[in-house]
Amino acid sequence: MVLEEYAIWILSQMRRVFISLILIVITIGSGWAQAPVMEEQMVYGLRLFNGKGYATSFCPRSEDTIYIIASSENVLLPKMTLVYYWPITRKLQAGFKTLNEKVEGTLEIIQDGKVIRNLKRRAYTFYSAKGWYAETSEIILNEKAKEKYGEYKQAMDRQYKLTKEYYDRQRDYRKQMEVFFAKIKERQKSGMMPEQYGRIPVPKEPVPPAPSKFYVQEPREEYIVNLPVGRYEIRLRAPDGTIVEGSEKKIVSFTYRRSGKIGYEIIPAKRWTMPETSSDPAEIIYLEGKNTLYFRPYIQTEYNHLYYSKLLDPQNEGHSELWRWVNIEQIEKGALHLIKNGKVVSRIQEKPYYVQHVPGAELGYTIVGYDKEKFPVSGPSLVGYKVEFEPGKGGHQIQLVDASGKVAPGSLRELRAIDVGKPWELYITSVVLPFIVGAPIFLWRRRKLK
Repeated sequence: MVLEEYAIWILSQMRRVFISLILIVITIGSGWAQAPVMEEQMVYGLRLFNGKGYATSFCPRSEDTIYIIASSENVLLPKMTLVYYWPITRKLQAGFKTLNEKVEGTLEIIQDGKVIRNLKRRAYTFYSAKGWYAETSEIILNEKAKEKYGEYKQAMDRQYKLTKEYYDRQRDYRKQMEVFFAKIKERQKSGMMPEQYGRIPVPKEPVPPAPSKFYVQEPREEYIVNLPVGRYEIRLRAPDGTIVEGSEKKIVSFTYRRSGKIGYEIIPAKRWTMPETSSDPAEIIYLEGKNTLYFRPYIQTEYNHLYYSKLLDPQNEGHSELWRWVNIEQIEKGALHLIKNGKVVSRIQEKPYYVQHVPGAELGYTIVGYDKEKFPVSGPSLVGYKVEFEPGKGGHQIQLVDASGKVAPGSLRELRAIDVGKPWELYITSVVLPFIVGAPIFLWRRRKLK
């Protein structure tokens, strides 16, 4: 009887928990379903230099300071738009697709209470020498921006012409293949053996044209801000001489503390979309089980944690007393040494790799060596060093050697395997064992109360 009552009590508790979860889901769902409250604001759209490329964000009314890297070109875009709070990100978002109006005027740069610069809109474009998906890009100004975009348009026109010719050749190729197979079938029907077919030339499949190696954005006109290290203020003066409401902001122009340190971007083959970063030689890279890792060495630069976080997005949080290393430029043309017990056991060469998605309904991918003939249209997904790590072989270290054979200072890292244990052991320890111990105590207390 006691066991039956205990079972009933357990079921009642589970029912309460289940009902509570349903109510929570309904409450959250109804909250998410509500349309956000939008407010029209003057904001600054931002395209700020982050050390190797440009970070895109915006500065709403709630943030009073814009952070930029000193002596670099940065783009400020004063706009009227709709701003709303998005609970999922816990940040304000801008509805530029709904409202995106330029705010005209002269951008004034102020220091120590004096206007030191009056900025008008200037033509600019972003240029990337390695294509659209490259990590690095630079800004080009004025007439040079228009000239560079003209070069890009000519390259795109040539690309379009070559692509059209390729598709024409592809159609001819398919027709030639139909004729080829028709000749094979004729010989098969006549009873001829394959060795009697004679030489039938196989049509050669056309090769698609290589994609453009550089990318240039269409030029636009906005305010370009480039300032030495220091603290400034900005405001937008309208054509009628008044100050545009909401345009007054502070600017902190900062620089790095140290540069030249070597860091690694570590890409696990099992988690291609979730790379890790190792910035300090004292850091240990922990691995679980057998692993294949792709290492990409970088030159790093150290910035103030708060300043750099705010540069990426003015709504980010940061710590002014901390510093962070940022990957700036990938180190290419070298070798990665795998070391055990102080001896080099493997010299790994840098190679290009391609992320190939698995065909079919299942989501997945494989990382294979890049072959230009197999992937003529796409370039390599990454260039780095492939390290296959066996935990049973003990601890290892890696170290970068440059093209001249010299060991790169600060490139040594330790690889260490860990044993996370078996999941069923954790389950027994955390769930089953407390139940076995607690059930007799519960039953004894119930019987004693009766």
